[in-house]
Amino acid sequence: MVSDSSALARHINDVALIDQHVHGCWLTAGDRQRFENGLNEANTEPLAEFDSGFDSQLGFAVRAHCGPVLGLPKHVAPQAYWERRSQYSETELAGLFLRAAGVGDWLVDTGIVDDVAGVAELEALSGNRVHEVVRLEQVAEQPAQARGHRGRHQIHSGLPRRVRRRSDRAVGRAGCRGRHPVARSGRFPAARPRSAAIRIA
Repeated sequence: MVSDSSALARHINDVALIDQHVHGCWLTAGDRQRFENGLNEANTEPLAEFDSGFDSQLGFAVRAHCGPVLGLPKHVAPQAYWERRSQYSETELAGLFLRAAGVGDWLVDTGIVDDVAGVAELEALSGNRVHEVVRLEQVAEQPAQARGHRGRHQIHSGLPRRVRRRSDRAVGRAGCRGRHPVARSGRFPAARPRSAAIRIA
């Protein structure tokens, strides 16, 4: 007879996950520097010569979980991992890793990173559902970047309409997202901001 704990463990192992914040994957080949720098999202500057993305917590996790997908042992040496990874194209790697992740739904932030897979491409590569998260800053900045806008009042007054229209077009309509300066401090205000505060921002 199967114990309750064993049944629960099997159930947890089989549950499809929801990844609530991802960006698109690369579609074109890149060098090792690009790859290692990608192991730290917060740092967009090139790594120092003495530094390595493989020495980060994410670097350890990549070798532990992605190595076996490529037929390598866990925590294989960084050079061996890179050499095996380099034998595949970026789209081949995306197909392997996305399908092995155990994720049933991907919530994709499409507003920041360029030159990566979009929603439709991620859906095809992963074989699962992909939902678009609309980046609010991008929606707000587009009129200011366009020629002929009439000033801040016009930009502000049309923002709710643009957000609704952009959200309606979003694939899967997963929601909206923005970066707040105190978001990581845990002091993000729950109340809706006043119109005056939005104009100042």
